[in-house]
Amino acid sequence: MRNKASGLFFCFLCFALNAYSQGEYLIDIDYNLDLIKNTPQLELKSSRSAHKQYFIIDTLNLPFVDDFSVDRFTYYYLPIYLADQTADSVAVNFKIDGNIVDSLKYIETVSWDYTYDSITNEIDSTAKPSFQLSFYEEGPFPNNPFIPSKIITAWPAYSRAYINSQNELDYAFVPFKVLILDTIVNKVAFVSAKNSLWLDNDVYINTSFAISPPTIGVVTFDGLSSNGSAYAPGQVLAHGIADHLTSKPIFLNFPASDSLYFSFYYQPQGIGNMPESNDSLVLEFYSPLDSLWKRIWSAKGEANHVFKQVLIPIMQQGFLQDGFQFRFKNYANLSGNLDHWNLDYVRLEKGLNAHVNPEDVAFVSPANTILKNFREMPWKQFVANPGNEMASDITVNLNNLSSIGKVINYTYNIKDRSGNTLLTNTSAGSESPNTNFTYSNTPGFIFPINNNLYEEFEISNSIYSVIDVNRSNDTIRHLQRFDNYYAYDDGVPESGFGLNKMGAKLAYKFTLNTLDTLTAVAMHFTPVNSNVQYAPFKLTVWSNLNPETILYQDDNFSYPGTAGNINGFNEYVLSTPLVASGIIYVGWVQVNATELNIGFDKNNNQKDKIFYNLNGNWQNTQFNGSLLMRPVFGVSRDPSVGIDEPFQNASNEEKLITIFPNPANNHLFFDGISDYSHTRINIFDMYGKNVFIHENQELTFIDVSGFSNGIYIVKIDNSLTGKSQSQKIIISN
Repeated sequence: MRNKASGLFFCFLCFALNAYSQGEYLIDIDYNLDLIKNTPQLELKSSRSAHKQYFIIDTLNLPFVDDFSVDRFTYYYLPIYLADQTADSVAVNFKIDGNIVDSLKYIETVSWDYTYDSITNEIDSTAKPSFQLSFYEEGPFPNNPFIPSKIITAWPAYSRAYINSQNELDYAFVPFKVLILDTIVNKVAFVSAKNSLWLDNDVYINTSFAISPPTIGVVTFDGLSSNGSAYAPGQVLAHGIADHLTSKPIFLNFPASDSLYFSFYYQPQGIGNMPESNDSLVLEFYSPLDSLWKRIWSAKGEANHVFKQVLIPIMQQGFLQDGFQFRFKNYANLSGNLDHWNLDYVRLEKGLNAHVNPEDVAFVSPANTILKNFREMPWKQFVANPGNEMASDITVNLNNLSSIGKVINYTYNIKDRSGNTLLTNTSAGSESPNTNFTYSNTPGFIFPINNNLYEEFEISNSIYSVIDVNRSNDTIRHLQRFDNYYAYDDGVPESGFGLNKMGAKLAYKFTLNTLDTLTAVAMHFTPVNSNVQYAPFKLTVWSNLNPETILYQDDNFSYPGTAGNINGFNEYVLSTPLVASGIIYVGWVQVNATELNIGFDKNNNQKDKIFYNLNGNWQNTQFNGSLLMRPVFGVSRDPSVGIDEPFQNASNEEKLITIFPNPANNHLFFDGISDYSHTRINIFDMYGKNVFIHENQELTFIDVSGFSNGIYIVKIDNSLTGKSQSQKIIISN
C-alpha cells in the first residue's frame, strides 16, 4: 500500500506503462476465490427472536500451539455443534457480586457507617463494603445477555442524619441510583467447539501463499474479509486495519518465574503482494487487570524474505492473569487481495526459551499431482498413453524443526476410489537438526486401466518419528481426478492475466493422446474490471501458431462472465463440436483493447504453454504460472476444481436429491436417487480431502459418526447422464 495518493498513482502509472510496453500484464485481484468457494454461509443471529444465539467463550489452558496444518477456528453457527445439555436460563440486567437481587440502590463513591463515641464526644466512620455491579445487555451483536457489558465498583446508598446548628435533627441525602430487576428466560444449549483456539476467522488459512514455511499451512493477512471479498471494494486509497487473529481467553495466572514465552514465525509477501512501508503486522497482548490491549511487537512492510521467528517473554503482572489474550492484526490497503503477511507456528508455553525449536518433523508443502504433464486430464486421454503421463519422480518437502537429528519413516500410498490400496512404498532415513529436506519417490506405477468415464485416486504421503509433538502435519494427501477436461491450474487464481491491445490473441497449448471431441472451454475471469463483461472476444482453437492455422472460431462474440459465477468457471460451448487430435491451442481473439483478466495461478508454472500475439508475432508469456482455462471434451461436466454451491449444476427441471438430516451426527440419508447402479457419492472435507466414496451400489445410509465436526461437501455423480450435484452438509458429533 502506498502512503500518498500521488505515490499510488505514480506507481500505478509506471506499472501500466510497463504493462503496455510488454503488451501483457498481471493485475492484483480484489477477492479470494478459495475463500469464496469454501466459506460456510453462516449468520450470527442478533435480532430479538426465538432463535437468538449467544456464544460464551471457554478459557484455554497451556500450552497454546497452532501450526495451521488443520482448521482450529471457531464458527459462530449453533447447528454445527452438538449440545452437551440444554436448560432454561434466566438472563438478567444486573448482578451484585454474581448474585441476583430484586432491586438495588447504590452510589459510585464510598459510603460510610458513622458511630458516635460518647466518651470522646467524636464521631467515628467506617467505610461500607463495596461490591461488583455487573450490567448485562441484550441487543444487536456483540451484546450478549450472559456476558457483562460493563462492571463497576459500587457502594450501598444511604442517608446521613446529624444535629444542625439549632440543635435539631436534620437529614442530608446523598444522590443515589436505582436498579429494578428485569429478566428474560431463554433456552440455552451448552456446547463445546472442540479444539478451536481462535475467536475470529478473518485470515486465510492456506498452503499456497507462503514460500518454504516451517510447516504445512499458514494464515495469510491481506485486505480481504473472511468471506473473500475486499473490506472496501473499489476504494483504491482506503487504508487501515484489515484482518484480526484473536486468541480465545487463556489461563495465565502464573508467577513470572515460570518462564512463559510467546513464539511465532512470519513472512511478508510470500508469492503474493508486497506490503509497503506504511503497511504493518502488529501483535497485541490483552491485560485483564486494566482491560486494555497493548502493542507488543510490529513489523513494517517489506519485500519477501524467509520466515523469521519471534520469541517474546511474558513477565508483566498485567498479562499473567486468567483471561489473558493475544491478537495479530494488519494495516493494509482495504480494496483487494493486497499487502500479504504469512504467519505460522504460534506457540505460548512455559519454559519455551529452553526449547525454542519444537520436537517436530513436518511436511511444508501440499502433495502434488502424480501426473507429469497436467494437474488433471480426461480419463480417456490418460488411458490412451498412461506411461507417458505418469511422473517418474514424486518429491515432497519436509522440515526437521528439532535441534536434534531424527530418524524418519516415510510411507507413500495410493488408493482407488473404493478405498482399495494399489501401492505402498516405505523408506527410512536420518535427518539432521534444523534442516529442510526432501523425499523422492519413484513409484514405477501406472493407474489401472478401465473403460469408466472418470476416475479418482487418493495419494497420501506420511511420516513418523518416535518423538513428535505435533502429528497433524505428518500426513498430506492429494486427490487425483480424471474427468473430461484438461487443467494445468489448481483452481485458485492469485492474479488476473490480460492483454491490452485491440486484436490481441491468446493461445494455450494442450497435447492430446488420442482423437477426441472438444465441446467447450471453461474459463475463470477475475471480476476486477466492471467493464470486462462488455469486452467481446472470439473463442478460437488453433492447430498451429506458426504458420497460424485456425481449426475453430466462433461466428458470434463471447463475453467474459464474472457476475454470479465468482466461485467457479464459466463454460463457453462451441457452436459446433470440434474433433481434434495431437497439439491444439485454445484461446481467443480480442475485438477491442479492453483487458479480459483471466485467472492466473502462480503455484503451477506452465509459462511455456501460454502464447500471445499483439502484432503478428507469437511469443511466450514472461510470467510464471498457468491460466484458469480448461478445454472440455465429450459430455460437458463441471470443470471446476473444488465444489460449487448446492446443486449449482442441476437443471431446473431435474429432480434434486435431498440429503438429510443436516446437520447430521450419526447417519446421512438420501432421497431422490433413482439409479444407484450408475451413481457415485463422494464426501469432501473443507480442505478437499475425499473422506468417503460409494459407487454403483444400493445405499441405505452413510455412517458419519466417525467424522470430525465441520463443513463437508457431498458430491453425487451419475455416470450415465453425466449430471453432477453437490451440497454442503454439517457434521456435528
